[in-house]
Amino acid sequence: MNRKLILIINVLFLGLLIGCVQNGEPTINNSSTNIAVSSYFPPVGLERTYIQYGTTGENILSNDTVKSEVDSSGKESLYIHEKGGLAVERVTEYKVNDHSIRVVYRINAFMNKEVDELELTNRKSWNVGDSDNSIRYLTNENLKITVPAGTFQDCIEITQVTGTEGNGNTSIYYYAPTVGLVKTVWKLDGEKFTAMELQSFSKDTEQDSEGKSQEEGSVIGGGIEESPSPKFQSGSLPHDTNLISTLNINDYMNRVNQYSIEQVEYYLLHRPTFEETNNGTTLYFSDDITIRCDTSGNIMEVMMQQDTSLTEETFLYIKWLILGLDSKMSIEEANEIIFPKESNQVFKVGEFNVGIMADSNGFTFKAIPY
Repeated sequence: MNRKLILIINVLFLGLLIGCVQNGEPTINNSSTNIAVSSYFPPVGLERTYIQYGTTGENILSNDTVKSEVDSSGKESLYIHEKGGLAVERVTEYKVNDHSIRVVYRINAFMNKEVDELELTNRKSWNVGDSDNSIRYLTNENLKITVPAGTFQDCIEITQVTGTEGNGNTSIYYYAPTVGLVKTVWKLDGEKFTAMELQSFSKDTEQDSEGKSQEEGSVIGGGIEESPSPKFQSGSLPHDTNLISTLNINDYMNRVNQYSIEQVEYYLLHRPTFEETNNGTTLYFSDDITIRCDTSGNIMEVMMQQDTSLTEETFLYIKWLILGLDSKMSIEEANEIIFPKESNQVFKVGEFNVGIMADSNGFTFKAIPY
């Protein structure tokens, strides 16, 4: 499973966007530009609040702070600490110079490792170096961009294309000098959807004057100071009951897809294959999701099982599957199930017992009526 959670775009639009496609693959233009790359990285001490837009009015706020740490050997690390939003909490370390902004380390609930991803450089196009084989293009300069935080001059537009012809995804990022990212847009069939905008920003004068931040935790990885954050703990799976819930498969699919569409413009539950059984029907969806129903379509089991480790992507899938079980459940309550205070737990959600079990061989999410 290596599908990025954004938008599937129209083939013709993709061809127009990147300007040159050979044998289904986007091409790279290595010619240089005159942009001052480092000016588009936010300064140490800057605190930013972003608003992530849902399609039905449910918006999510996230906050981040640009920080600098010095470890015991004197090595300085520049990083952004983000809280809230879809990812709950994460830390990203950067290397910044006049020619490039590069991600070199990532920490979140499921990842703590070195990476090498080129976010911004002074070329017209480049390979990002991520697992999705993304390519970025400098598609516009000297823009004036207005967002809730204000109007910014001299912005640049960066278009990211993931995948090949006919199976590509596109995101557009707008960067402002001395502030960094101010807006993210998704494209679908030639239409633009604003996914995120900068709501406000301010300078942390204490962080700026000291040149480093002081947080609890231990220095890890590339020298990043890891603060306390939610961590996944493997739970237990609920026992099979053969009971039938009153939740109909159509209602459940609508709920789950509403969340996935709001957050990433993607239908998680769509186009299943069917298998008739003596007791009803089993539906098989992509991403190894199966749902068992009785002959009336009422749910008897929801399960997602993969032989790979949990990632931010699968964390989102599980969150949507949980939220779909109970229309009264909040995103915060779903996060408490995924990041429990104690291990080996089973939770009650609506009519269901819910559990998540994971180890080095993979993970299983399961919901059973009680």
